[in-house]
Amino acid sequence: MIRSERNGPRRQRGITLVVALITVVAMSLAALAMYRSVDVATLQSGNVARLTDQANKADLCVRRAITWMTDASIDLQSGASNAARNYHGVQFAPNDMDGRYNLHNRLVSSSDNGWMGTAPDIDAGEGVRVNCVIERVCVRAEPADASHCQMAGGALGGQGKDGTKELGVGALPVFRVSTRVDSDKGVSFSQVTLGPRIN
Repeated sequence: MIRSERNGPRRQRGITLVVALITVVAMSLAALAMYRSVDVATLQSGNVARLTDQANKADLCVRRAITWMTDASIDLQSGASNAARNYHGVQFAPNDMDGRYNLHNRLVSSSDNGWMGTAPDIDAGEGVRVNCVIERVCVRAEPADASHCQMAGGALGGQGKDGTKELGVGALPVFRVSTRVDSDKGVSFSQVTLGPRIN
């Protein structure tokens, strides 16, 4: 009996086609996975850049608060508030605070910052508004004392070299600056605690 050799190569051609299709599908899936990972990385870097920008904008208000606290317009020792500087001589009551963020309810819920005081918003450009409120971390509107204020300990310093008040270690209570940044990308908040500088 004579055997034909023609059947072998025909079968192999069919197998080659199947292997080629599997390879194309695998390469397509790999390309799709790579595209998605690049897309996610781009989104993440965009989010990091946005958060950094918001933090830089919030820093404008913190620096403004520090400037105000070192001039004569705010009496840091007494419990007197100063609306023109958004300064509160007494910390906000616990029932005024949003428990999720430890920020004042109206700071979280409203873009109307008038309740903080009369200090104007900072125009950070590109339609971004920044404002903050300063709280003396004391529960009573009285001269600062460890019985009702969170203190840093020490004695009040004198006049600084540049004519501003020099805040000596511990003579003053701790202060909290809460900042709200409104932009077309949303709202962000930050909070810093300030105390006397240690030289």
